[in-house]
Amino acid sequence: MPQNRFFEVLAEKKSALVAVGCLFGVALALPSYATTVSPGSSIVVSGEIEGGMVRSGSSGLRSGWTDFLPQNAVVVEIGYGSDDHDYNVQARQGSFYRKSDGTWGVQADTSAQGLKQARNCCEERGHIVTNLMPPTDSFLTRWGWDSSHTSGGRPGSDTSPSKVCVHAKYQLYDPATFALKPGEFESGNCSSRGYQVPGWIRGLVRADPGKFLIGVEHFGFGNDAKLRGASLEYRTVKSSFINAEYVSHSMPTTLAPNTSYTGQITFRNSGDIDWISDKVIFETANCANYEASSGAGECHDTRVVGSSEYGLERLDSSPVTVPTPVGYQRTIDITYSSEYREIACDEVPVRDFDPIDFAPIFLEQKPSRSYAGLFRGINLAGAQNCPLAEWVTVVSHSPFPTVRRGDSVTFPVSFTTTGATGQMDLVFQLSRGSGGATSGLLNVAYANGGIPFGNVVTIPVTVVPPLSGTLEISKQQFTFASGGATSDSALISNIGGPASGFTVTCSATESWLVVDTCPPGPYVQGTASESQSLSAHVDTDSQTVSVPGSYGAQIRVDATPVSGTAVVNSSPQFVNVSYIVSQANAASLDVSKQQFVFDSDGTTDDSALIMNIGNPGSSFTATCSANEPWIIVDDCPAGPYVAGQSSENQLLLAHADVSHSQVASAGSYSSQITVAVTPAGPTQAVNGSPKIIDVLYTVSAGGGGGISSFSLGVLPSSRTVEQGSSTSYAVTAAPSGNFSGAITLGTAGLPLGVATNFTPQTIHPDESATLDVSVAGFTAPATYQFNVTGRSGSIGDSFLAELIVTSPGLGVDPNDPGRVQCSFVADPSIIVQPATSSVLMWNCQNASSCDISQGLGGVDPAAGSALVAPTSTTTYVLFCSNSAGSLSIPAEVQVFSSGRVEVTPR
Repeated sequence: MPQNRFFEVLAEKKSALVAVGCLFGVALALPSYATTVSPGSSIVVSGEIEGGMVRSGSSGLRSGWTDFLPQNAVVVEIGYGSDDHDYNVQARQGSFYRKSDGTWGVQADTSAQGLKQARNCCEERGHIVTNLMPPTDSFLTRWGWDSSHTSGGRPGSDTSPSKVCVHAKYQLYDPATFALKPGEFESGNCSSRGYQVPGWIRGLVRADPGKFLIGVEHFGFGNDAKLRGASLEYRTVKSSFINAEYVSHSMPTTLAPNTSYTGQITFRNSGDIDWISDKVIFETANCANYEASSGAGECHDTRVVGSSEYGLERLDSSPVTVPTPVGYQRTIDITYSSEYREIACDEVPVRDFDPIDFAPIFLEQKPSRSYAGLFRGINLAGAQNCPLAEWVTVVSHSPFPTVRRGDSVTFPVSFTTTGATGQMDLVFQLSRGSGGATSGLLNVAYANGGIPFGNVVTIPVTVVPPLSGTLEISKQQFTFASGGATSDSALISNIGGPASGFTVTCSATESWLVVDTCPPGPYVQGTASESQSLSAHVDTDSQTVSVPGSYGAQIRVDATPVSGTAVVNSSPQFVNVSYIVSQANAASLDVSKQQFVFDSDGTTDDSALIMNIGNPGSSFTATCSANEPWIIVDDCPAGPYVAGQSSENQLLLAHADVSHSQVASAGSYSSQITVAVTPAGPTQAVNGSPKIIDVLYTVSAGGGGGISSFSLGVLPSSRTVEQGSSTSYAVTAAPSGNFSGAITLGTAGLPLGVATNFTPQTIHPDESATLDVSVAGFTAPATYQFNVTGRSGSIGDSFLAELIVTSPGLGVDPNDPGRVQCSFVADPSIIVQPATSSVLMWNCQNASSCDISQGLGGVDPAAGSALVAPTSTTTYVLFCSNSAGSLSIPAEVQVFSSGRVEVTPR
C-alpha cells in the first residue's frame, strides 16, 4: 500500500499512532519576492501496524493460540502446558529504541543474555520448531503449537488437567514514549483449562525487565508427544511523516491602522499521512431526502469541510490582531447516485485487534432501507451472496474530503491592525493538535497550541499612517442686499496632508438661497483639484424675502474621505449668509462713537457724528436726550440729515456738569445719550434707530474741575511715512493746578507691524519726549488714528494723533478730496444675550474696493450692511482703498451675558 494512503480507509485498519517526533524539512525554493519561506519541521508519527504470521512445520493449532493482544501491548513471557516432561524453549528478547532520524523501531538483543531459554533434558520426537522470528522492527504478539499423541498434565500428574494449553503474559506500553507500563496480564488458554500459572507451566521463558519477547528461535520437547509445528503472529512499528509546503497567499500587504482585513494562505500536503477532515463547516443538504431507485438519477450537495486536528498558527508578535489557530476550508461536491446490487448476507467477523478506529465522516454508500446492506468497503471474502438485491445509494466526493498527499488547501485568515504603523512581519506555520484540542489520531492533548510542522512563512506588511484631509472655505460670510450684490463665491480647499482627498456636498438652510456650483471633487491635496469654487445667489423673487428686513441663512459644506484617506478634519464647514431687504428710499441711522469717556482730572466733553448711511436721497430728523442730569447735550442738530448730501453727517456735542451734586464724590458714574430719528420728506423708514452712546465719567479723589492734572500735546499731530520706514513725534505735558508727578507714556490703536519707542518713557510737566514710530513693510497703506496716552497714578490723559502709511513713492495728502473717506458702525454695538446679532453698516467715498475682517471678505465699496452674530466681543475692521491710498476703520460689537458680564474671546 502506498504510504500516502497510510491512514485513509477504515477497512485497511493499518495503524495506531503512538509517538510524535520532529525532523527538519527541506527548504522550499521560491522566486525572490517579499514573502519568505524557511524550512520548518516534520512531525514523525510512529505506531504499530498488523504485520503477519510466520510458521514452522505444519500447525493445525489443536493445542490452541494465545489471545489477541490489545493495542499497544507486548509479550513478556511464554510457555505451554502438557504431560511431556522434556522441553527446550528459546525466545529472543528486544526493546523499542529511537532511531537517529527520530523514528521508533524494535531492536533485538543479540547478546548471550538476549536469548531466553527454558530446558529440561532432551528433545527426541517430532518436529523441532526453529526460527519463528518476525521481520525487522517487529515483535511477537501471539503464538501457538500443534502436537499429536499428547494430553494435558502437570508436574506430578500426567492426566490433570486433561488438555494441553498455550501460555503468555503481556504488558502495555505508552504510545508516546514507548516505555513499558507497570502491570502484567495473562494471555492464552492455560488458566481457562485449569492450570496454575506459572507453577504448572513448562518451557517458561521471560524477558528481562523493560524488554519483551520478539520471536521464538527454538521450540521442542521429549518423547511423550510428537510436535507437528508452531505459528507466530507479529506486529510492526511503522513510521511516517506529516509535512506541508507553502504554495501561495492572497494577504493584503499595504494596510491602514485600525482596519480589518481578510486573506488566504495556501499549503500543500507534502507528507505521507492524509489530513482527516473531521468537521462540516457548511452544507447545502440538498440531497437529505435522496432515495435510491431506478429513476432517482443524481443529486449534488456542497459541503465545506475542515479539520479540528490541523491549524495555521501565528508565530510573530507584531501589533496586528490575528485570531489563530485557523483551520483550512475545503469545498466538496458530493454526488448521490443509485446502483442495483446484491445483498451480502453473512456478517464479516470483527477481530479483537483494532489499532485505530476512524469514524468516517462521509458515508461512501448508504442503504435505501434500514438493514445493513453493503459493508462499506470492508473485504467481503467469506461472505455469501443471497439471491436478493436492492437499490443502494452510492455517494462520491470531488475532491475527496481527506487532504491527500499533493493536495492543496486554503486557510482563511482574518486580521485587524492596531494604531501602530510601519513595516512588520506576519509569520505563520501549520500545527497539529492546534488550540489544545484532543488529537483523534494520537489521543494526546496539546496544551501548548499544537505541534508545529511544515514551512515557516513570513509575510511582510506595511501599515501606512492614515492620510488626513482638512476642509477649508475661503469665506465664512456672504453679505447680500437688495439693490446691491446678490451673489458671491468662495473656494473649497483641501489643506490637509499630501495626497489626501475628499468629496463634498453643499446644502442651503433656506429656500431663497440657491447654491449654483458645488463641485463634488475629489479635492486631492497637492494637485490642481485641491481647491474648487463654490458659488451661490439669492433668489430675489422668493416670497420668503419679499418683506423689507434682515434675513439669515447658512451654506453647509460636508466632506467625505475618499479611499486611502482616513479622516477629514474641520468638517462640516459653514458659510453664513445675510441678506438685507431695504424699503424704498430707506434711511439708516448711525453714530461715529458708541462711548464718551470723561475724567474729572482730564476731558469732560466730547462729540460724535450723527449720520444717515441709508439710500441716497433718504432723510430723517433727530432728537437727543440724556438719562442723567449731569450730562448736558450741548448741540443735537435736528436736521434733516439727507443721505448723499453734505447734511448727511452733523455733529452732536455733550459735556459733563462737573459741579452737579450727583457727581460731587469720587467714583465712577455712567449714563447714556439716546439719538432717536424720524423719517423726513418722502422717506418711509429709518433703519438702526435709536442709537445709544454710553457715557462713563470718573471723579478722582479731591473732586473734579481739572485740579492737579495734566494735558498731553503731540507735534505734529499727523505724520506721513512709507512702508518699511520710520518717523517721529514730540510729546509734551502741560500741568494743571499744582500737578508735578511723573507721567508714563504709551500708545494705543496702532495697526499690526507698527512699533513705537519713547525717549524717555517717563516725563514730568513742562518736559518733552520723542516718540519714534517704525512701520514694517507689510503694514497696509492707510490712514491710522491712534492715541498717545499718559498716566500718573489715577490721573491720565490722551491725545489723538494720526499716522498715514503710504506705498514707496506714493505720497498722499490727507486733505486731498480724492482720498478714501468712510464711516463704519455696528448697530447695535452692544449685544446682551439672548440677543444674537448686529448689523455692520458703512458708507464710503472715493473707495475702489473694500473688505471686512473676521471672514466677511469683499463688500460693496460705496455702501452696504452685513448681519453678524458674534458669540463674544469682536472687533470688525473695514479696509478700503483706491489708487491714492487706503483707510482702516474698526467697529466693535460687545457681547454681554444675560447677567451683564462681558463675553470675551478665549
